[in-house]
Amino acid sequence: MSMYRRFRFVPLAFVSLAAMAGVALAEINSFTITDAELTAPGVVTVTGTITCPAGGSWFVSANVSQNTHGQAQGGTGVFGTCTGSQLTWTTEVTSFTAVPFKHGRAFVSAFAQACTFFCENETETANESL
Repeated sequence: MSMYRRFRFVPLAFVSLAAMAGVALAEINSFTITDAELTAPGVVTVTGTITCPAGGSWFVSANVSQNTHGQAQGGTGVFGTCTGSQLTWTTEVTSFTAVPFKHGRAFVSAFAQACTFFCENETETANESL
């Protein structure tokens, strides 16, 4: 029997043992984009919420794309500690192209990852008026 065959079920067994032992596995209970607004010249503030089990950590990456008077695109991230309650996240996005964000329609996407013993990911998108 090869080493590969002998150990291929170890990860599944490990997950099962962790679940039986009461180890909290990562779970994103809720994740939203609640707002995106132009808060300063060329700066979009993106706000949302995340809920994940206490003791874990979370990361959100927000990206904004706008095709008004040229292509403006930018992204940034924010992270924190899960509390088991709904948390509000906020991040400021500036364009990494030569075109700044302006008033008008923009596409906003956000990627969330919450980790305790394992990690879970979610993505949200929204069309916003800046």
